[in-house]
Amino acid sequence: MKNIEQFNLCAAHLLVKLHNHFPVGIKLRPAEIVRELNGAIADGVVNKVDANTFVAYTVRWLVQTGYFLEREGTTTANNKYVLSPKAFEALNAALPAALGGKTKEEQKTVGEKLAEAAMTTGKEAGKEAKTQTIRQIIGWILGLAFS
Repeated sequence: MKNIEQFNLCAAHLLVKLHNHFPVGIKLRPAEIVRELNGAIADGVVNKVDANTFVAYTVRWLVQTGYFLEREGTTTANNKYVLSPKAFEALNAALPAALGGKTKEEQKTVGEKLAEAAMTTGKEAGKEAKTQTIRQIIGWILGLAFS
């Protein structure tokens, strides 16, 4: 799996995880995230770093670009993370038709659609349709949150 595909899967998982706990900040422990992803993030295959480091880099990028807010603890391991207001709004937006949105009665939020796609991450997540859906939603969120 390509580096960007691993990033998209990891970012989708993290966004859904924080959305499910919103507005409460939670700790994001890389080893725990790697286990939850069930093999989707592999050690050193493309990215040349171990899976835990890859997850930590993904979290750091999401903080530095403003998708996550970091509530600092006494050590980095005790930091808690919460969705930024713009990321929360993007996840709660109605799913656009371009991403599979339906009529008003059937319409899901971006976060619900992302959760569906991300729930089955793991070794089977490499399926093209699933990774394409995640890639499109992540791209839409990144574009919307900072437009």
